[in-house]
Parts: sequence; C-alpha cells; structure tokens
Amino acid sequence: MADVDARIETLTAAGKAPSGDAADKMRESAQVGAASQALLRTTSLLGIVVGEGAAKWMMFLLALAAFPPACFSSFIAANSFKTTLPNVNPFISVGIGAAVSIILAVTHVVGDAIGVFVIIGASFGPICGAMFVDYWLSGKRWSGPRAGFNPAGWIAWAIGFCVGIFDKLTGYTVPAAPVAAFVVGAVVYFICMKVGLASKVLPLPAANQPSNV
Repeated sequence: MADVDARIETLTAAGKAPSGDAADKMRESAQVGAASQALLRTTSLLGIVVGEGAAKWMMFLLALAAFPPACFSSFIAANSFKTTLPNVNPFISVGIGAAVSIILAVTHVVGDAIGVFVIIGASFGPICGAMFVDYWLSGKRWSGPRAGFNPAGWIAWAIGFCVGIFDKLTGYTVPAAPVAAFVVGAVVYFICMKVGLASKVLPLPAANQPSNV
C-alpha cells in the first residue's frame, strides 16, 4: 500500500493526479496482489487455518523440528570436506562451507524451492551414476570409500552436473535433465575408471560382504 500511495503522490505532483475511483482501484489491485503473494507462501496460510496465536507457536515448533536434519546434514557435509580435503584444516574448509550457506540463506536464494531442487537433481544425478558404475565394476558390492580426492568421481560429477543445468547455462532444455546427468555421470566415471583416474579404495570389513542382488 505504501508503494501505491507513493505512486499516487508522484502522479499528483506531476499534475496527473488519478481520480478518486482510479486511486481506489489502484489500492484495491495492490491489496489483491499482496493477498495473492501471501497465499502462495504455505506458512502464510497457518494464520488463516489455525489463527494467528496458534500459528506463531506452530512456526516456533517448525523451527525446532528443523534443527535435527540441519545439524545432521551439516555433520555429513563436514565429514565429506575432511575426507575429500584431508590436508586442509577442517576449520577452514567447513568454515567456508558454513559461510556460503549463511549467505545463501540470508539472501533468500534458497527460498526458490524449484530452483534449489533443480540444482539438487542436477548434482545428485551424476553422483548416483558414478556410484552405480563403481558398484557394478566391484562385482555388485560396495568396495569401500575412495581415499582422499577421487579425480574420477569429481570429473564425472562436474560433467554430469553441467548436463543437469544445461538449460540454465545455454537456454536449451535437456529432456529429463536429472536422468541425463545420471547417464553422463555413469559413462564418464566408467571411462575414468578404465584409464586409472580413480583413487585407491579404503578397505572396510563390511564392504567385503557380497550382495544378494
């Protein structure tokens, strides 16, 4: 509403003051637009469904419920950083990751759920493809984690990821982009494995158990 009133004042100062009905319609249109935007946010419906008082408590409980998965995913990410970059101080590698996460949250970039899931799909597609090939080449069993920096995995992920976000990079749409990223990641990882770009396997007792598949 403040923006609409400011616009009306600007028009009036310019000698183009809208009539009373026109000004009312401008305000009404702004209210409808604001209400529509509010309805598109799921959390905004809580106050309508359960009341404003209960909605505040539900939002508080929702924030508490978000802590366990957020902490667990951060723990997994920290371990991944330490495993992939063993020679880098974990405080630095994990700290950089945390700083990037904070920036993404503060700038509301992660608020674009569709865009975030597109990136996740493009990212995990080649990872799953590489895991599938590694599993298959190891006799249909998990051979164990790869030591340190695994060039084969990173090359497969980078190329597959570019395929997954090809439309964002070039504007051309790739049909079933996550599936295409999976296939490309699998093929590239297979080639990298055959030319010897994979790092050594860290043997684990549980990894030597044969699969029933």
